[in-house]
Amino acid sequence: KVGFDYLYDKSGLYDAIRDIVRKNATDSMAPMGDWQSTRRITGNWQFLGDLQPRMLNFLENHDEPRFGSPELCGNPAHGMASLYVSLFLNTAPFMLYFGQEVGECGQDAEGMSDMNNRTTIFDWWKIDSVDRLYRSIHGEDSLSQEQKDLLARYREALNMAANEPAIQQGVTYDLCYCNMNSAGFDRDRHFAFLRHYADSTLLFVCNFSNKDAEIDLMIPDHAFNWMDLARTAQLNPDAPLRVAVKAYDAIVLRLETDD
Repeated sequence: KVGFDYLYDKSGLYDAIRDIVRKNATDSMAPMGDWQSTRRITGNWQFLGDLQPRMLNFLENHDEPRFGSPELCGNPAHGMASLYVSLFLNTAPFMLYFGQEVGECGQDAEGMSDMNNRTTIFDWWKIDSVDRLYRSIHGEDSLSQEQKDLLARYREALNMAANEPAIQQGVTYDLCYCNMNSAGFDRDRHFAFLRHYADSTLLFVCNFSNKDAEIDLMIPDHAFNWMDLARTAQLNPDAPLRVAVKAYDAIVLRLETDD
C-alpha cells in the first residue's frame, strides 16, 4: 500500500553514462572496458524492460558530483550526449537538478561540505550560478555567454521532451546493433536510436567522444516493419543516412515518412 512512485535509475543508466563520460573526458589511451562503452546503455535498457517507465532518469542529484565538474566531464557544455540519452531514450521521467541548466559545477568550499564537486545541501550558501539565473529571470543580464548558450540548449531539449508525442508516448528502437560496422560509427562512443509515435519519427545520434563524427547510419528493415514506417526516398533500409555530430554533442532529426 505504501511505496515509491519512481526509483532512481542510479545503478543502471546513471552509472553507465557516468563511466562512459569519465572515460572520454580523460581521453585515456588505456584499453576501454565494457563498463565504459555505450553498449552498456543498450544493456541497461534491455534489462529494465517493462520497468522502464517506473524509473527516474537523471544526470545530477544531491548525492552525485555536478556533471560539469572535474570529477566527470570537466565542462558543462560537454554533457549534451548524456542529456539526450537520459532525457529522450524512453518514457521514464527526467529530473533536472537546480543549476544544472546553467552549468553549476560545485566548485565552492561550502563550510561543512568543503570543495567536493557537489553543491552543499547542509550549509547556508549563495550559489553564484543559481543567483545569476534568478537575476536573469528577473530582467538582469547576469549570465555569461556560456551559461546563456547552455540554458538555450536545455530549454530546447526540455520543451521537446514536454511537447513531442514521440517522446511522451512513443516506442524506442535502438539502432546500435545494426550499425556496428557502419562507416564512421564507433560502437563504444556513439549511441543512436529512434523514437516513433503515430506519424512522428525522430532520430537521435549521440557522440560521447572527443572527436567530431560523420556517420553513415543504417535503419534496418525490421525497424520499418515493427514501427510500421513508410519507406520513402529519404528513409529506407537500403540507403544509409549521413549524419554529422560534433564531439560531446548530440543531434535530433525529424524523419520525413511521406514522399
